[in-house]
Amino acid sequence: MMKCPNCGTDNNNNEAKCRKCGYNLDIIKEYNARGNDNKLISSIDSNTSFIGVMIGFIIFGISLFLSSFLYNPYLINGRISYTIYLGIIILTSLFTGSLITGTISCNNLKDANTNGLSFLVISYLIVLGSLALSYASNSLPSNIISDSVGSVINTTTLSSNSTANNTIDSIELIVFLLIGLVVIFIGTYLGTILVRLIQR
Repeated sequence: MMKCPNCGTDNNNNEAKCRKCGYNLDIIKEYNARGNDNKLISSIDSNTSFIGVMIGFIIFGISLFLSSFLYNPYLINGRISYTIYLGIIILTSLFTGSLITGTISCNNLKDANTNGLSFLVISYLIVLGSLALSYASNSLPSNIISDSVGSVINTTTLSSNSTANNTIDSIELIVFLLIGLVVIFIGTYLGTILVRLIQR
């Protein structure tokens, strides 16, 4: 006997719909048949694995730290700008974290979508918050300088050049963040595919 989650009526196991309210019982059969046996970490609900997303986020943080050292020589030598440096670090870390999230907690593309979206929200809140703090702290000294009466002419020239540079840097960061959206889902899907290949 199978109890209908909608109205509580007992139905035979072979019935596709509840005989009282018409609820589709095949959904329950499919969920029970699928189970969570083939996930490395079980999920809170049918799709989202909080623990898997958090482990991916921890790997994201570690990757952020390590990749900053890895790409630092390119920044010091002047081969890349600071904005490109930040973008590469963010993309590398997003890919690594989402790959781990996909590998640990996903067994199909629906799980990859849900867990990838969860990872995206958490990581982007941290990244955007950090960037906002960085830009706010960098703009403070220029405001203090512009209030100085003695350097009005120099500040006007400097601020127009720095405004153009800030606009270009902002556009580059926005492009990197948009690419990051794609990178997260590619990493999560690749992690899901890796799990399927390993299980075969």
